[in-house]
Amino acid sequence: MKENYLVYLKPGVVNWDNYLPILLNLKKKNSIDVLFDDLNTLLQIDINNFYHSFFFDILNDYYIKIKNKIYKVDQKQILKIYLLLKKNKFKKDISRKIYFKIVSFFIKKKLIKKELIYKYVISDINHIKTLFKYLEVKQLKKIFVLRHGLNLFDENRIREKSFVTKLERQIIKREKLNTYLKKFEKKLFFLFYSRSEYIFYKSNLKNLNLRYKIIGIPKHVQGWFRKEKNSKRLRLFENYILIFSRPINQIYFNKDIYFRTMNNIVNLAQKNNLNIVYKFHPKENEEFVEKNLKNISKYLNFKNKLFFTKDDNFNLAQKSSLNICFYSSVSTDFIKKGLLMVEYIEKMKLNESDYAKNNLTLFCNNFRSLEKLYSKIQDKPKNIYNELNKSYNKIFKEKLTLQQICNTITNEQNK
Repeated sequence: MKENYLVYLKPGVVNWDNYLPILLNLKKKNSIDVLFDDLNTLLQIDINNFYHSFFFDILNDYYIKIKNKIYKVDQKQILKIYLLLKKNKFKKDISRKIYFKIVSFFIKKKLIKKELIYKYVISDINHIKTLFKYLEVKQLKKIFVLRHGLNLFDENRIREKSFVTKLERQIIKREKLNTYLKKFEKKLFFLFYSRSEYIFYKSNLKNLNLRYKIIGIPKHVQGWFRKEKNSKRLRLFENYILIFSRPINQIYFNKDIYFRTMNNIVNLAQKNNLNIVYKFHPKENEEFVEKNLKNISKYLNFKNKLFFTKDDNFNLAQKSSLNICFYSSVSTDFIKKGLLMVEYIEKMKLNESDYAKNNLTLFCNNFRSLEKLYSKIQDKPKNIYNELNKSYNKIFKEKLTLQQICNTITNEQNK
């Protein structure tokens, strides 16, 4: 029987890629709708992005929340809104009033006056509490819970200082999720990426009977994605360091740290006669980044060797001499493609990332270490890769195929 699923997107499509393989498989026999908690979420989509390119193919109906009101639009309307926003380069600091004016033409008669009626919902665990404000709970049969991003938790309670672990505990405590989710216990089914993730939530949601499956990382399942398209812009890039960026002004990544890090990457590139290709993060203020990095490159006599791009990650990485990110689960994606990633943050107090602690990536926090890692990668890349891949297979040894995941979801519909 064909069913309707609602996907709740909050905080954004940066975390969309682990939902995608499951939704593509479910789409064969069901319809998929989406609720954007904010138009900023829509702005994060980039149709040039390998994963995001699936977006408009999967979904049927689109709901947008503006000023605590929900509007329904179809695919044609959402595409117009998307293109209009992108064309005018609206950023996160644009007020909600302006957003409302932009889309008002498309949604004048689309206001949803009652709660959304769905039997089945897919949502991030940290945002279920908000989601219930918009749903007709009596009609709801099941919420399939995935965490919004891939993170590694302290399985044996030996990494209590982990940034991610501490932050997640704070969210659970602040939102009183333990008590709140208990009310809807029978409606919840968890899809955990790893055993350590399951153990973390089991210990922190103590009153909750976790009904679950451990599924591995859906986006790493072979064969689900369409064939990558060759990028024309790749021809411009030769002998380069590839940077996968992220937004500034996060707890561990302020402006000072960001610019020190970038200065040192430029120094490394100069010493080794390399260009730099900078891959924007969906949430980044592109104009701010370009302006400031061009000033840096001009000051350091690097003006014609810095390029900016939104091209696909894996196409870009195939020809790079070194891949750098500033703490990101993209490092695990690269393992499954046979590629290496270095996490680099110029902050001496930060000795390791959660991924590096689990030997899933290489990590450094100063220029000298960065130089050593670069030399090591040039010398013995296969040896390093084999060690990282071994760790990956140990941590994510419990895996389901996409068909098994979807069969699990289908079976839960009837319980």
